[in-house]
Amino acid sequence: MTTVDSAIQSPQSLLGEIHTHATRINYRVAPPKTDDVVFLERERTHLRDPHAIRIQNAHETVLGYLPRSVACWLAPLLDAKKVRIEGYLPARRGVLCAAKARILPVVVSVFVAGQAEDFFRRDEIRNKEDVLHHVLYQAYQQARLFSDPHLIELLAESMRPLTRQKMHPETRLLLALLPAIAKIKQEPPGKVCL
Repeated sequence: MTTVDSAIQSPQSLLGEIHTHATRINYRVAPPKTDDVVFLERERTHLRDPHAIRIQNAHETVLGYLPRSVACWLAPLLDAKKVRIEGYLPARRGVLCAAKARILPVVVSVFVAGQAEDFFRRDEIRNKEDVLHHVLYQAYQQARLFSDPHLIELLAESMRPLTRQKMHPETRLLLALLPAIAKIKQEPPGKVCL
């Protein structure tokens, strides 16, 4: 597994992980097992959701979709080829039973080509969305320096009301990545994962 700092050095930089869940779950398929890799594909031709990102298993069976609240800002980044995503079902006890729980947790790993720092940096600040992005980017950079995961969780929680603001897709990504930084800091020494 890779840390955010070491991933920033690689050509395909891992920005972090987003912990979310599937919606519009397909209950006609057998429940997937934990730690299964899932494939996340843009579905541009979806009739009701132009930002749809479907979740498929290795047999290309649709398991569900990323929530619209995530897909609405992640899809434009995918369409512009600014990011690449991979997914897996997080470890839980036993086998997931989506039909009973009606919840299918999914972890989305977000990668960017080139330098991660350049991906978030904006040279000019011209409007309210740029100002908000600049402030959140500064908070994101500072959060990576915190040693106490609880402080990062508090920061992420205090910034949650900002999700109601109009903002750039990259800014929404920054907000979504903050909780993953806290998870990294909670890992015992020697087991750093992202």
